[in-house]
Amino acid sequence: MSTLILLTGMVGVLQGLAIASVQNTMANRHARASIIAQELMGSIEQQGRARLLGSGGLFTAGQCGALTSLSATTQLFSGDLSPMPPSLTAAGFTNAPCFIDFDALATSTGFKKVTPGYNADDDFIFTRLIAVYQAPALPDGTNPPMYVGVNIGWRDGGRVRIVKRFTAIYDTATNQTNLEF
Repeated sequence: MSTLILLTGMVGVLQGLAIASVQNTMANRHARASIIAQELMGSIEQQGRARLLGSGGLFTAGQCGALTSLSATTQLFSGDLSPMPPSLTAAGFTNAPCFIDFDALATSTGFKKVTPGYNADDDFIFTRLIAVYQAPALPDGTNPPMYVGVNIGWRDGGRVRIVKRFTAIYDTATNQTNLEF
């Protein structure tokens, strides 16, 4: 009888360890995704509006596409990037967002260029998706802010998980502060 009680207790302890291990892995992935999102957002902000939109920039028409042009797997990680957030629609943004699958970009132009210290092992786990929201130029010729959303997604326990970051990149000529974000 005592052996049965001891075995029951040991099974409970082993189940607790297994659950703790799964929870620890999930927490580590969330922390890593947060770091990747922050690195990517920092790199985008550092590039600046002129380089992002200029010839060969990350946000040019050749890099952008509709959400439906991306792979079905990448679309799973769009989260609240699509449809356009209501706050942007209310602010007069009428252009469709530009979506960029950072994993699909060539090494010379994509994620590995703007974040060279990225751990290649994470390519298997994480999906990086960017949405760029631009409003048309205002009647006075000034440019409203460009909003950029970054989603870092992965699957955990059969569920889609996403870490989100959002920023605005301003036209320095418009806001006259020499600050872009």
